[in-house]
Amino acid sequence: MVSKEKFERELLEIFRGLIRIDTSNPPGNEIVAAEYVRGVLEREGIPAKVFESAPGRGSVVARLKGDGTMPPLLLLSHLDVVPVEAERWSVDAFAAEMKDNYIWGRGTLDIKNMGAMEIMALILAKREGLKLKRDVILAATADEEAGGTYGIRSLIENHFDEIKAEYAINEGGIGIVEDGRKAIFCQCAEKGICWIEITIRGEGGHGSLPSAANPVVLAGQVISRIGEHVFPVMKTPVTKKLLIGAEKMGFLPKGVKAADVFSSGKKLRLEGSRVGKRINAWLRHTATPTFVKAGTKINVIPMEAKISVDCRILPGMEPGEMLDIVKGLVGQLDAEYEILQRKPGSESKIDTELWTVLEKCAREIEPELGFFPYLSAGGTDSGFLREKGVVCYGFDPTIVSWEEQDTVHGIDERISVQNMVNGTRMLYRVIEQFCA
Repeated sequence: MVSKEKFERELLEIFRGLIRIDTSNPPGNEIVAAEYVRGVLEREGIPAKVFESAPGRGSVVARLKGDGTMPPLLLLSHLDVVPVEAERWSVDAFAAEMKDNYIWGRGTLDIKNMGAMEIMALILAKREGLKLKRDVILAATADEEAGGTYGIRSLIENHFDEIKAEYAINEGGIGIVEDGRKAIFCQCAEKGICWIEITIRGEGGHGSLPSAANPVVLAGQVISRIGEHVFPVMKTPVTKKLLIGAEKMGFLPKGVKAADVFSSGKKLRLEGSRVGKRINAWLRHTATPTFVKAGTKINVIPMEAKISVDCRILPGMEPGEMLDIVKGLVGQLDAEYEILQRKPGSESKIDTELWTVLEKCAREIEPELGFFPYLSAGGTDSGFLREKGVVCYGFDPTIVSWEEQDTVHGIDERISVQNMVNGTRMLYRVIEQFCA
C-alpha cells in the first residue's frame, strides 16, 4: 500500500479536481468531468470509456478485470450537482477550498466525494495487484439530479453490458454522528417518484371584480388541502429495523420510541426536529406542493392556475394510485392532471454476502459504529438498476453531523479530510474482501 501521506495527497487531488469542474444541472455539461475521470484512470492503466448521450452530457465507465468466476460489482456515483446560490455561500462553491481540515464546495457531500473515493479505491486495487474473482466496474453518470435521462437511463438502454453487475454500491445511505455516537444507515430501499401537474380552471376577468371561481384562489385551497394531508405510517421490515436502529443509537427525538411511531397512525408528526422531519418522510407517502404558475398581469384574473406536486411513494404503491389520492384531495373542481415523471419505489434484499461485508468493513474502520438498513425519501440511480435485477445498496461511508448533512443541496456544503480518507479505506476493504 502507498504511504499514508501519498494516499491522502492523491485522493484529495482527484477529489478537488472534480469539485472544480462546474457540473451544475441544468445544464450539466458532465462531459468535462467524465473526460477528467477517464484521464485519471487511464494514467493508472485502467481502461475507461466516455458515453455522450447528448451534446455535453457525458458518463464514464471503467472496468478492472477479474478472473470471471463471480459476477461483477458496480461502483456507482454521479457527476452532476444541483445549482448554487453563489451570493449565499461564504466561499467559492467551485474552488474546492481547504479550510479547517474540510474541503468546501458543491458536490462535496452529493456525491463527488463518493466518486473520488471509488476512483481511488479502484486505483489502489490495481496498484496492489488484487487477484479479483469479480470484475469491478466504476460508473460516474450524468443527469442524476434531473432524473437520469442522460445518464443511468441512457446507459441501461444503450450500453447495459458495460455496467451489468450482480451488485452495485451507490449513494443513498447516510452516516450520522451525534454526541459521539456514529451510525451508517445503508440504503436498501427508496421511495418512488410521482410528479404531478394540476391545472385548475375557473373564471377569469378584471382584477377589480373578485370571483369565487378565481383559479388562483382555488389553487390556494387545493395547495392547503394537499399540504395539510397526513398519510398513515407504513410499517415494513425495513422501516421497522430503521426506527429500532435510530432508537438504539439515541437518534430519535427526546421521549419518542420506535413503538410510539408505529402505533401512532396519522397522529405523530415530528417536523420540529432535524431527525423528526426525516422520520415523517421515511415512513409515509408524501405529497408536497412545490410550484405555482398563474397569471401574467397584476390586474387580470387568469383563466387557469398550475400547481406542481412532488409526491414520493413507498415501495408497493404505483404512481397511478397516488394520482387517485391527489384527485380526491382536489375534489370536484374543473381540473386536469398530468404525471410529469413516474418511478415506482424499489427495494433490495439484505440477507446477502455483500451486506455482511459492508457492515464488517465499516466496523473495521469505526469499531463502535451502528449499521442499519435504510429507506431513503429521495430517489437515486439505484431504482433504475433494481428494475434490471441488480442488488443495490446505498453505502455512502461519509459520517457527518446533522448540521453538515443539511448542507446537501444547500449552503456551504463541505466534507472533512478524515471522512474522505476513512471512506476510501472502507471501500477498498470492500473490494478486497468481496471481490478478491
